[in-house]
Amino acid sequence: MRHPTKYFIWNKLSDFRRGSHYNMDASSSGIQLANIQQEEGYYYSRLLDTREKQMQWHRLLVEGETISESSIRVWIYTSESPMIYAEDKEWNVENVLGDTTISQKEKQRLFQPYLVRVIDNPKDCLLHDVQGRYLWFCIRFVAQSGRSPSITKMKWIFPKNTWLQYLPDIYQDNQESASFVERYLGMFQSLYQDMTAAIWKVPQYLDADVVTGPFLEWLTSWISVEDSYLWNEEQLRYLLKHGIELYHKRGTVQYLEEMVRLYTGRSPFIVEQHDLEAYLDQSGYAEELRILYGADNYTFTVIVDCEKQISNRDYQVLTRIIEQAKPAHMESNIIVLEPYIFLDQHSYLGINSVLGRYGTLVLDGQSSIPFAALTEPER
Repeated sequence: MRHPTKYFIWNKLSDFRRGSHYNMDASSSGIQLANIQQEEGYYYSRLLDTREKQMQWHRLLVEGETISESSIRVWIYTSESPMIYAEDKEWNVENVLGDTTISQKEKQRLFQPYLVRVIDNPKDCLLHDVQGRYLWFCIRFVAQSGRSPSITKMKWIFPKNTWLQYLPDIYQDNQESASFVERYLGMFQSLYQDMTAAIWKVPQYLDADVVTGPFLEWLTSWISVEDSYLWNEEQLRYLLKHGIELYHKRGTVQYLEEMVRLYTGRSPFIVEQHDLEAYLDQSGYAEELRILYGADNYTFTVIVDCEKQISNRDYQVLTRIIEQAKPAHMESNIIVLEPYIFLDQHSYLGINSVLGRYGTLVLDGQSSIPFAALTEPER
């Protein structure tokens, strides 16, 4: 009979802190030696209860960094009761594990009769010989070359569902040969389970709200987003969610406005040559308009009003984004507005220039007036 797969997992700071430590440091990134000068440290887990007697444990998965073949060692203990007997005395395993006044050597001596497996530098281990309702473990870390090994994640999987049960009875009659076949099939079973788990997670790699890092950039390449490294993750998510809508707008003013707004946080002002036709025939304006916005019919001007001054890198990125968003036969001028009034330049009342009231001017020999301001006279 096949039983549903269950597991205990350590991958958060609260998980690692529930155990007892001897020269160990627990953090959000896992556990490692607190003091390398002491060369070794020990970590004891809490008591794991499967709630089923004679539970057959299946697999142990460990993620972390090892230094040598003996830098990490794991002792695995099991029992059918939370109470153990040692030295003609009954001990509560949970109390012994959590009691830091009991030395590490004393704990190992008390737990020795319940030891079922010792593993050096575990990564992916099948636990064919581990059986018991309750399980706890001890990890020893050994520093080498001034470095500490570490463990960032542990996953204990149970119960054992072996492929042997699907074979004819002849493969199960002999206990010795059945054990070999079970262990042999276990390798392929583990590979199959990992592949199945990866397949079930495929939707996560296609969900814009979940996917991160390289997968997010890879997805945006499906919708022809060039230079994805220019955008942060939230911006890439927006491009993914609105990819079809944006694709239909490519080469239009609306598309260009949306791409610039996505990067800068504010919508730009885009001036095309046909917007100026009504003013070109008026004397006194034509020459100034040509200076500000150009005279070529295939040139347009993007005026960006940023909340704060942009860096040289931001300007280069903005130039790249506009270059990718504009029609191929058009040329663009990019103007980043400054909060000053310059006559005959890009000064727009109410946008980057205002008429306001300023305080009384004080000349103290240490200040200067770099720009003039138009103010309402004092009454």
